[in-house]
Amino acid sequence: MKSVAVVLLNYNGLDLLKKFLPTAIENSKQAKIVVIDNGSTDDSVSWVAQNHPEVECIELTSNLGYAGGYNEGLKKVKADYYALVNTDIELTTDWLAPLLDHLELHSNNLGNGRAPILLVYIEAIFSEFDQRQRVYFPYF
Repeated sequence: MKSVAVVLLNYNGLDLLKKFLPTAIENSKQAKIVVIDNGSTDDSVSWVAQNHPEVECIELTSNLGYAGGYNEGLKKVKADYYALVNTDIELTTDWLAPLLDHLELHSNNLGNGRAPILLVYIEAIFSEFDQRQRVYFPYF
């Protein structure tokens, strides 16, 4: 099985990390968890280090924005596959397995293997409507 990193980009999101990082860890056992900190000024980095030492934290010196933060931070993440996940969502049980199964099933279509595959997973819970929407976007 190829290595997988679940990567969360954070900027001053301590409250979101407290709320959603524990379930991301619990429901992503087949992956390493990485938080890219986009130059936060809150206590996000120290909280992750104290409460979840198993999570790799990559600290950027300034806020590079969404794309810039991921582009810079991902240079330091070593994995065959990346799953880019927003910090404000709750990952559900076995959310990653269908994506990995799909990629493994279609591995002959993934190109030359020099670049990791980016996966985007979004699960939005609309509490005001009590609805759940799940969207998978595998990028090849």
